[in-house]
Amino acid sequence: PVGNADLGVWVDTSSGRIGGTAAGAGNAISSNGRAGVLVNGTAGDTAILGNALEANGGLGIDLNATSITASAPSDGATANDPGDADTGGNGLLNTPELGAMTETGGSASGCPSVQPLR
Repeated sequence: PVGNADLGVWVDTSSGRIGGTAAGAGNAISSNGRAGVLVNGTAGDTAILGNALEANGGLGIDLNATSITASAPSDGATANDPGDADTGGNGLLNTPELGAMTETGGSASGCPSVQPLR
């Protein structure tokens, strides 16, 4: 894939969708200079489903607390917090955390947890 020197996808409106769950609905979002997908601080309820996000210069998905500008293009990774009552891009949803990992016959599996589940 040929990326660009900036963001792969910049979401600045609410209630959109990038990709999907049906076969072939996902996108390859890679090789961009910054985040693969950036959800701006004013955008919400954006579904980001079934996409391959790789080799981007920034986060695969960056949920911004504030609106980005040329002088402040991203606020970086957002720390998880209890209750997750934040405002910002997609409500600054917490990042999934692996609660437990098991290994059986060379395969690893885990139990992701996101608090609160929405």
